[in-house]
Amino acid sequence: MDTTRRARPSWRRRLAAWCLPLLGGMAALCPTAHALDPSKSFHHYVRNHWSLEQGLPQLSVLAIAQDKPGYLWFGTQAGLSRFDGVRFTNFDLDTTPELPSTWIQALYTDRAGRLWIGTPQGLAVREGHRVRKVPVAPGEGDVVEVLALTADATGRLLVATRRGVMAVANDRLEMLHALPEGGALALHVDRDGTLWVGGRGRVHAFDASGERVLVLPWGATTAHVVALAHHDGRVWAGTEAGLFVLSGRQWQRHGAVAPASGGILALREDRDGVLWASTRDAVYRLRAGRLLERIRGEGPLAEIRAFYEDRESNLWLGSNNEGVSRAWNGWTRRYSRAEGLLQPLLWSTAQGPDGRVWVGSDDGVSVLENGRFRLVVPGPALPHPAAYSLLPENGQTWIGTRDGAALYRGGRVQHPRMLAALDAAQVNGIVRDRGGRLWFATSTGLYRWDGGERLRRYGTEAGLRDVRVRVLMETRDGRLLVGTQSGLYEFVDERLVAIPFTGTGLDAPHIVALHELAGGQWLVGALSEELMLVFDGERWTRLDKTRGIPANAPFFFAEDGNDFLWVGGLRGIYRVRITDLLAATGNPAARVPARTLLNERGDRHGGQKGDCCNGAGNSRGFMADHALWLPTRDGLVVMATDQPLANDYVPESVIERVQVRGHWRAADPSAGWSLPRDARDLRFEFTTLSFQASDHIDIRYRLKGYDEDWKLLDDPHQRSATYTNLPAGRYVFEVLGTNNSGVSGRAAATQAFTIAPYFYESAWFYLLLAVALGVLVLLSNRWVLRRHHNRRVALERLV
Repeated sequence: MDTTRRARPSWRRRLAAWCLPLLGGMAALCPTAHALDPSKSFHHYVRNHWSLEQGLPQLSVLAIAQDKPGYLWFGTQAGLSRFDGVRFTNFDLDTTPELPSTWIQALYTDRAGRLWIGTPQGLAVREGHRVRKVPVAPGEGDVVEVLALTADATGRLLVATRRGVMAVANDRLEMLHALPEGGALALHVDRDGTLWVGGRGRVHAFDASGERVLVLPWGATTAHVVALAHHDGRVWAGTEAGLFVLSGRQWQRHGAVAPASGGILALREDRDGVLWASTRDAVYRLRAGRLLERIRGEGPLAEIRAFYEDRESNLWLGSNNEGVSRAWNGWTRRYSRAEGLLQPLLWSTAQGPDGRVWVGSDDGVSVLENGRFRLVVPGPALPHPAAYSLLPENGQTWIGTRDGAALYRGGRVQHPRMLAALDAAQVNGIVRDRGGRLWFATSTGLYRWDGGERLRRYGTEAGLRDVRVRVLMETRDGRLLVGTQSGLYEFVDERLVAIPFTGTGLDAPHIVALHELAGGQWLVGALSEELMLVFDGERWTRLDKTRGIPANAPFFFAEDGNDFLWVGGLRGIYRVRITDLLAATGNPAARVPARTLLNERGDRHGGQKGDCCNGAGNSRGFMADHALWLPTRDGLVVMATDQPLANDYVPESVIERVQVRGHWRAADPSAGWSLPRDARDLRFEFTTLSFQASDHIDIRYRLKGYDEDWKLLDDPHQRSATYTNLPAGRYVFEVLGTNNSGVSGRAAATQAFTIAPYFYESAWFYLLLAVALGVLVLLSNRWVLRRHHNRRVALERLV
C-alpha cells in the first residue's frame, strides 16, 4: 500500500490517541523511547513469571533489591534468594545461619554495594560472601522487627521499626526518631533530604527545620501507612484505607484507586514518572497524578507486595502468593482480545484511505478505531467466515474469503453478480491497478474485472502451469507480476508468461510475497524453501540461511526509508540493510547480516518471543508512519521501525564458585589461590548478569595457561565449565559475557590459581633426573671403554 499519498499523524500520535480510552482518559505525550512506555497498556509489555518450579524457595516475594554486580535478590517467607536471570541460589538458616530469620520482608543495597536484610528478628548485612547480624545498641532492646529500609542523603542506613526510625552507626542499630504511637511502617527520602515516615494514621516529615506530623483525614486516622512514594511533585501515601496524596499540608484521597480490602500494599514510581500501586485485587498505573490503567490482580499479579525497577528498566513485581514476575517494554504492541477483538486469529490487514485499520479474522472483519476493535462484518455474513484478503477503498471494502468474495458498502455486505465466478475459490489477494481494473488472486486462477457484469479468468489455457495464484504486484512501470504455487509469471498481452529463476537452482517455487525496492529491484518470498529471491534487472540471486537470511518464509516485505528492509514471515520478523542485500547479489560469498526481532520459537538471539505472521498473499501487512502492522494468530502486532532496538546496558560477569577436590569454595577475584597437588579436576560456576533477555546472552570463557582461545558457552542455562587432569602450573580462569544486543562487559571476571606439582613434576626432580641420566651415560661410556680396552688386551695376547 502506498502510504505517501497523504500526510497523516505519526504512528506515535495515533497510538497515543487510541490509548486514550484504554488508559482511562490519560494519554500523555509519547517520547521516542521509554523504559516502560506509558502509552502502552500493561498487556503490551513482555512479561515472564517465576515460581517454585523455577527455583524460588517460597511463593511470597515481599522485597526485591539489586546488588552491585547486578544480581537480583528476593526476600521471601522461607529465606533469601539470589537470581541471575537463569538460576536461583537460595539462602536459609541451614546454609546461612547468620540470618536473623528466614522471613525476609525488607531489602536495600547501599552505595558501598552492601545488601541489607530486614527480618522480624532483626537486621543483617551481606558484604562480599559474608552475612553478619547487626546488633542493637545498648539500651535499645534485644530484638527489633525491621519493616522497611532506605538511606538518607549522606548514605546512612535508616530502619523502620515498631518503636520508630533507627539508623546504623558504628555497625550497630541506634534510635534516631522514636515514634511511640505505632512506630515506623514505611520510609521515603526525597531528593532534598526530607525523611518521610509512615505511621498509624499519620505521616512524619523530618527535615532541617525539625519534625512535622501530617494526620490522615477522617476515616483513615487509624489506618497504617505501609508505603510512601514521590510522584508528580507530591508525596503519596499507601494505606489500609486507600491511596492519599499530600496537597499543601492536607492529605486528599485519590478517588481513582478504589480502597480495597486490605488497602494499598505497595507503591513505586518508575523512571518514566509512572506511579505503580497495588491492592489485593488490582494493580494501578498513574501518571501526572491521573489514572492510566487498572490491571486486574489475578495470577502472577495477585497481591503485589513489592515493585522494583532494575538497571535495564525491567519492572519486577513480587506477589504475596504467586512468586515473582517481570515486565519490560518490548518492541511491539499487540491488539487482540483486550482491545475487543472477538477472534484473535487474523489472516489479513490493510489500511484504508481514511487511515483506519481493517483486519480479516477467522470469523469476520473488524476495524480498529481509537484503540478498540469494532466488528463490522460477522463471519456468517460472508461466503466463508475466514476473511483471507482485504482491499479497503473509499466508501467500500472488498473482502476475499476461503470460499469466494464479497463487497462491504454502505454498512452492509453485498454479493455482486460478477463475484459468483469466485464461488468455491480461496481468494488470496485483491489488487486494483493504475488503470482501475480489479484483479483477484485465487486458488482457481487469476481473475480480472473491468467494470462489467463478468470476471475474466486466466488459467492453464493462458499459460499457467498451476492455477493456484497466491500474490499479485504491479510494478512502478506498470507490469503485473503473478506469484503462484508453482512459480512466478508476468501478465503480457492477455497471457501469463513464466519468469524463470535462472541460476538459483529453483524450478517452480511456491511464491507467497512480492515487493519492489525503491531502486527497482524485485524481491520474491518462497514458502517451502524458506528463502528470498532478489532480481536486479539482469539476474536472480538466491538468499537463504547459508547466506545469513533467517529460515523464515517471507509473507510480507516493507522498506522503512532508512535503508532497512523489514520482513514478516511464518516464524517472526527480521530486518536487513538493503545495501547489504544488494551487495550480496554481486558477491556469491557475501553473507547478509540479518537481525531477528520477533520469533515464535524463542530461538537464541531470536529477539522478542511472540506469535507472528499469518496467511500468504496480498494484504498481509502494511508500513505506515514508521510502524509495521502484521496479522498474527494472536491479533494485530505493531512494531515501530524507528524505535531504539538495542540494550545498551553493560553487563558484569561473575565467577561464583569453584569446586576443588569435590568441595565448593566461593570465588575471590582478589586472591590468587595455591591449590594442592592433587587438585587436578576443577569445576567453575559463573554467570553474566543481564535480565532483558537472559536466554539470548553469550558467555565466553577460557583458562589461560591451559588454552588461550575463548570458548562460547553452548547453553546459557548451564553456566559452568569443567576441567580434568590439569597439569601443575599457574592459571587464570576468565569469563566475559555480552547482553542480548551484543554489548560486552567492561572487563572479564577472573580467578587466578596455582596447582602445586607432584614431586615428579617439580624442577628439582627434572634436574635430578638429568644428573642421574648424565651419570648413567658417563658410567655406560666408561663401561664401553673398559670393555674395548679388555678386548684390545686380549687380542694383543693372542697375537
